Amino acid sequence: MTQMAYGVRPRDRSRLNLVVTAVFLALASFLSIIRVCVRFTTGFVVDDYIILIVMVGATAVSIIDLACEWFIFLISAGQHIIHFAAIHLAVGRDIWTIPPRQIDDPLKFFYTSELIYIAVQQLTKFAVLAFYVRLFPQQYVQRGAYALMALCVLYPLAFESVTALQCTPVSYFWRKWRSPGKGWCINVNATVWAGAAINITLDIVILVMPLPAIKNLAMTKKQKLQILSMFGVGAFVTIVSILRLQSLVSFGRQQNLSWGLLPVTIWSLIELDVSIICVCMPAMRVFLRRTWPLVLRSTTCCSQGIMAQPWSTT
Repeated sequence: MTQMAYGVRPRDRSRLNLVVTAVFLALASFLSIIRVCVRFTTGFVVDDYIILIVMVGATAVSIIDLACEWFIFLISAGQHIIHFAAIHLAVGRDIWTIPPRQIDDPLKFFYTSELIYIAVQQLTKFAVLAFYVRLFPQQYVQRGAYALMALCVLYPLAFESVTALQCTPVSYFWRKWRSPGKGWCINVNATVWAGAAINITLDIVILVMPLPAIKNLAMTKKQKLQILSMFGVGAFVTIVSILRLQSLVSFGRQQNLSWGLLPVTIWSLIELDVSIICVCMPAMRVFLRRTWPLVLRSTTCCSQGIMAQPWSTT
């Protein structure tokens, strides 16, 4: 409250978090539903089951995010109905405007969302690699995809364990600001930054690995451009991952934690949801071909079995 006493205007950008979460979650959910509907007519393959798990995880992140934002709103409305109009949200607000008993909440959200984020991101990569295995017959792509699948299993197992147990006791992660010296933590910032850097490296490798093989696919130029559009979305995901890492570095230097957490939250949600959109693009193409056949009519690709081999090589 010292800042308010000196006439500093309190800042609140938590509504932005709500809007971004709602828009991207709705878009990712819509495309996931389309993918499932398409598969009911063409048959499911392994990456479809993976993307269903991914969507559940991404939805969980968004629900936790929104729950964190509205936690103060709901609790305070029940306890202090007279001050209903003055209630503010946690993430995206200046920390000095939040009641001390509620400062733990943004940190609890950050801790929980990091655990879910790691698992969901690797599952998304796994789905992309499963798509590669079906699409590219080249041996180097096949071997590379399986090797990266193994990394996408081992990496989250290691980092989930490190992230979950980074503080002793675990609650010290969100309580150390009020009880310094009553627990200990590893270098949390270094752990999060290392995880983000590995994630970006995997993104780049997965993005670049099959590019030489695309020219050897027996497809029309139009079909190859459609595949490259999917890689373009994948490149955007990598850019968002880099922006997320930048926001993590900035957050690690923040004293105003609830304010500084918002960019991390927004970039994390955008990254997860755009990753899902990228994986759903082949199914979206099939959906559009069936809905508007004259728009996406192909002279070399028929609808039968298209999702078993999303862009036919014959």
